[in-house]
Amino acid sequence: MKLNVLDAICGYGKSVYFTESITSSPDDYSVVMVPSLAEVTRYTKECNKYLPEDKQLTAASTEEHDTKSEHIEALLTEKKSFVCTHHMYERITPAMCSLAKKLHLKRGKKVLYLDETIELVGVSKMVSAEDMKLLHTRDKYIDVNETTGLVSWVSKHVLSGYKHVKNACDNGQIYYLADKYIVFDVPVDWLLAFDEVYVATYRFRYSPMYHYLKSNGIEVNFIDSGADRKNKLKEQYRKRIKVLDDITIKRHRLSKSGYDYDPSGIKREINRCVQEAMKQTDTPLDKTLVTFYKHFDGKNQLKYWFEKLKIGKKINGPLIELRKGEEVEVYKSCYIPWNTIGTNDYRDKELMVFNVHPHINPGVLQYLSERGQSLDKKGWALNACIQWLFRGCVRDHEAGTMYVAIPDKELREAFKMWLQMDEVESKTPVVDIGSPKLRARKYQDYNKLVNQNPQCKIYSFDEYLEHGGPKLKRMAKEAA
Repeated sequence: MKLNVLDAICGYGKSVYFTESITSSPDDYSVVMVPSLAEVTRYTKECNKYLPEDKQLTAASTEEHDTKSEHIEALLTEKKSFVCTHHMYERITPAMCSLAKKLHLKRGKKVLYLDETIELVGVSKMVSAEDMKLLHTRDKYIDVNETTGLVSWVSKHVLSGYKHVKNACDNGQIYYLADKYIVFDVPVDWLLAFDEVYVATYRFRYSPMYHYLKSNGIEVNFIDSGADRKNKLKEQYRKRIKVLDDITIKRHRLSKSGYDYDPSGIKREINRCVQEAMKQTDTPLDKTLVTFYKHFDGKNQLKYWFEKLKIGKKINGPLIELRKGEEVEVYKSCYIPWNTIGTNDYRDKELMVFNVHPHINPGVLQYLSERGQSLDKKGWALNACIQWLFRGCVRDHEAGTMYVAIPDKELREAFKMWLQMDEVESKTPVVDIGSPKLRARKYQDYNKLVNQNPQCKIYSFDEYLEHGGPKLKRMAKEAA
């Protein structure tokens, strides 16, 4: 298996690269995994215009099957190329991996396309901490390895509604760490079943997926995406993005724990920031997009608070959205979650207000650390911010100025620094630093460099390993 990464700035045309690759190779068996149902529709529509009738992409669905998993197994058996959402990755079974691995083609290759990174390791959506306590402490259905945290299903019986959890345990996919973090580990067998895997994303080295692949010894090949082309795009963005510098909320209040500590206070602050940003930029309600942590103070605040404000009134829509794996009709408002990726539905928004300080789940960090990997938390947070902001009108090259309000001052400065930096061509890593102990020491050196030279914060730990501290300082100085 060869894993290729197209690492390029938002708006580069990564999805177009995928659709052209698929339609120009009709003999390939193609599987496409995308962030949303809207993207499933877009890929099938765009690709099927040009693919022969017997080679067209099928959208995984429940129209003729009880579950999408059953449909995917049928499509693999019938050698039919298909598209599904990232959500289905957590539902990949050994049977699916086996079918993909055994699938034989007379011509062409088996190719897996991942539009944006997937959570090969992340917080499980299929089982909660309360579920684990029920299964482990009270009813003894599961056992947790004291050293690794790996969860095993030890009971002969399956509790109603937990068959999928038992399957995941049997596959060695669930870890229970520090008695509170449920980490879901997707085996790489699905990737290894294909001849080639393509990932289209941006700042890949800051993603958990990159570090997970490294911990499993999978080599990553970066596709040459052309630094000149990316920098021309970046220059356009510099001219069109205006950052509002005087809208601020103290960082500790923008964390999830800060929301829970003073829910009334953070509501007032968010409302103030949004209203100030709208007034400063003279942006109307229907051109404004806002994000914050939806669940805090024990409630869904989108429903119990935000939608009761003027800024939260439902507008436009309706849209079809993925919620807990099901298609439901909702209305498009001035809010989308802070971790939204891969959608063009909000490219009319001229004011973007990012009211969070993102934190990656500590369980994921612990999982990666135990495998010798050090994820750059600040780089990851900046990634989340960039991805969200690029849902707005900056994606539309015909649109004008996009105003950005980032109340977290440190994150705002990091974004401004990123905006001024030229894009560097991603290269296949050639550095082997050996043991986790040596890696930890190198990471300390990297942190020292960043603390003494704040302009280098924009570069990742792996870029430090690749280029060295002196070169990073020169690159940062040249870009300033």
